[in-house]
Amino acid sequence: TKVDAGTTEVEIVFDVKLSTTPIITISPGDFINGNYRYTDVDESGFKLELSEAQATDVVFSWQATLTN
Repeated sequence: TKVDAGTTEVEIVFDVKLSTTPIITISPGDFINGNYRYTDVDESGFKLELSEAQATDVVFSWQATLTN
């Protein structure tokens, strides 16, 4: 998922609605200024937020894991 330069958030929507709220793991593909986090997690997706807008686009890898 790409966070465009100059922005601080992106919404990720899953292709299909999941059966339960997943555990989210995220990682930037490059160094970033500031911090990052995920919020608003539910069966449909989540929001990725940066504490500071970046000068260049940043690609994040993420995984949604279902648990019992």
